Amino acid sequence: MRKFVVALLAVLTAFSCVPRVTVPNADSISYLGDARAAYLQGGEDQRMQVLRTLADIMADYESIPPENRRDEFERMMRAVLSSTSNERIITIYTIWKPNAVDGMDSRYLGRPGSSPTGQFAAAVSRETGSITLRTSADVQGTMDYINGPNGRKERALDPEARTVQGKEIYVIRFMVPVVNPRTNEVVGSVGAYIEIGPVATSFFGAGYLQTIVENTIKYNDFISAMAVYDNTGFILASYVPDSVGKNLRDADTIYGEHINDAFQAVRRGEPRTYSNYSPVLKSNMQIQLTPFQIGNSDTTWTVMVAATEELTWFRRLFRK
Repeated sequence: MRKFVVALLAVLTAFSCVPRVTVPNADSISYLGDARAAYLQGGEDQRMQVLRTLADIMADYESIPPENRRDEFERMMRAVLSSTSNERIITIYTIWKPNAVDGMDSRYLGRPGSSPTGQFAAAVSRETGSITLRTSADVQGTMDYINGPNGRKERALDPEARTVQGKEIYVIRFMVPVVNPRTNEVVGSVGAYIEIGPVATSFFGAGYLQTIVENTIKYNDFISAMAVYDNTGFILASYVPDSVGKNLRDADTIYGEHINDAFQAVRRGEPRTYSNYSPVLKSNMQIQLTPFQIGNSDTTWTVMVAATEELTWFRRLFRK
């Protein structure tokens, strides 16, 4: 009995002496936020670069016989979509001003990849599982944009839900202008629908952004929470998977009294640092918001990382 008591006291003493693990300083939190933002920005810029390359090639359209241009551009889009390195690109499309691509819109009435007036508006997609050609549904919206004051800027649109191969997923849309080098006129655009992740995360599995968030938390012990927002407040990925697809004002209570300021910072693409008590994590914590720009568009995304003041030995031991 005496040996048991001694052993028990030794165990209790050992547990009481386990040091409290405190969060690293503000520079460490900032460094991780900056690193994650740079990583995500690099990934999205790679996908934007695919469109830039296509736009640069298409801009040389006057060197191609007019009767071959549509077929050639459709072939290029099929090749890009067929590449395994572009598996997150669901659809590639190109939309040109009336008669701009070859001056023969009237010749292509009723052709897949042409608008009802024959305007070149081809979309190559794998939404059904096989690569098919169809007419883009965004002719007017694209015309309004490239004819507007920002027509020379790249474009990133808000996430939207689409059904792809029977699954409902979130996609974002990127677009870059096609500029005729001789006239310096914006004559068209090249765009893409890019998969973010499934709408029903728990059912279909995590998308790539959600996986990045979960792995960052898993492999950085001092990080208690992370999320990625676009500049509407749309939650692209989160430490609370069920909040993906919602707006941070409605779903992210981690900010406490700073919620309105955080939302405005995300909207404007401004960095922020907060210190407050989180009722979700039941601890005082530090929150870092790190924005980054998508291409040269007006769209920004923001990475949020948060660390509690205290991360106990038990959490470190049993964290998955």
